[in-house]
Amino acid sequence: MSARRVLFWTETYQAGGSDRYLVDLAQGLDPERYVWAWAGNPCTALDDYLRERLAEALPRRLVPVASLRAPAIGRTVRRLRGPADPVEVDPTEDTTAPPGAGAVHEAVAGAMRAQQLAANVLRLRCLVREARPDVVHVNNGGYPGAESCRALSLAAAAEGVPAVHFVHNMAYGPSVPESLELALDRRVDRAVTGWATAANRASDRLAAVRAIPRHRIATVHYGIAAPEMPAPAAAAELGFGPDALNLACVAAFEPRKGHRILLEAVAAACARGLDVRLALVGVGDELDGVRRRAGELGLGDRVRFLGWRADVDAVLAAADALVLPSLSNECLPYAILEAMGLGLPVIGTDVAGIPEEIDHGSTGIVVAPGDAPALSRAIAELAERPEARAAMGEAAGARLLDAFGRQRMVEETVALWDQGLRRNTPSR
Repeated sequence: MSARRVLFWTETYQAGGSDRYLVDLAQGLDPERYVWAWAGNPCTALDDYLRERLAEALPRRLVPVASLRAPAIGRTVRRLRGPADPVEVDPTEDTTAPPGAGAVHEAVAGAMRAQQLAANVLRLRCLVREARPDVVHVNNGGYPGAESCRALSLAAAAEGVPAVHFVHNMAYGPSVPESLELALDRRVDRAVTGWATAANRASDRLAAVRAIPRHRIATVHYGIAAPEMPAPAAAAELGFGPDALNLACVAAFEPRKGHRILLEAVAAACARGLDVRLALVGVGDELDGVRRRAGELGLGDRVRFLGWRADVDAVLAAADALVLPSLSNECLPYAILEAMGLGLPVIGTDVAGIPEEIDHGSTGIVVAPGDAPALSRAIAELAERPEARAAMGEAAGARLLDAFGRQRMVEETVALWDQGLRRNTPSR
């Protein structure tokens, strides 16, 4: 039997965890069974990412899809909806419905979505005809996420090609008009042969807020190849001390990542007389504000802002533990898996799939999101119990190999494709 042709689709505007998943998946596929091609919207950042990690994905098939990413449209839709869905509320944004918001605004938003959907379906049907895949893998950063991801699900069905729709974040509640959104969800559900997410909580939420039948949604936890231990980054560069608890945090500077809560927790631990150091890896709009907050808390040289780093593994190798204080809108963070692979215990929050990665008390500690005192107590426990910290790190490395290996992820994804191929006979 000749190799099956798989078409990967992703609409993205920066490289992230969903793209990392596709890279790992492509690298783990048996080329005698599956050959793949990567398609999506034009995105220089993604091309740069692939050039470093999966050069054979370039050049991608590019489709200039219509998008609802225009900020004015997004703000209008969220203000119409109001702050009813905490998963996607930006605390810096006014979500109060304006006077007169109602049927007219809903009709305008609905008409814009419908118009863009129709245009995208036509463009993407052409893509499917040209690529002639046996199966389509829709890689959606969230749900509804990218408009073109739902459009491709419909386009693939119209061309008689089975499609799996993978959602890489916690689903949002329906936008306005709700009836139109849920009707579209039902159409997309009929079009695809199955759904997947990377965490059980994400699967549960997709079913709960978008009325997708739960039995149609598979959970495929991310998996990575066992990493080789890199040479640690220089301790002096990271601000680490020989007798300190040296923490690393790898996260974009966004409100949902909880950096300010982390600073409060570190400050409280230091006030107890503990020597705690923190290296923050990442960039983002919140960076300047978080830096100011560190100064206000008197953390001084205890916190080092490293910016974007290509050698995150070297930073982690120099650390004693990873801390990820996320507040919302996660799925299954790759940073945790990478830290586990390097034998680090992890402090994380009870958000989305994080408790599915961390075995609380064995490989790390899980605390409530936004609870600075609880986070500070977890930091103190690792600082005061170095032997327990080492045991957690060893258990984390073993758990990665047992539960989050790349080959397991590849096999579970391929099983979804094979299921769709058995159900559908392509008719071109």
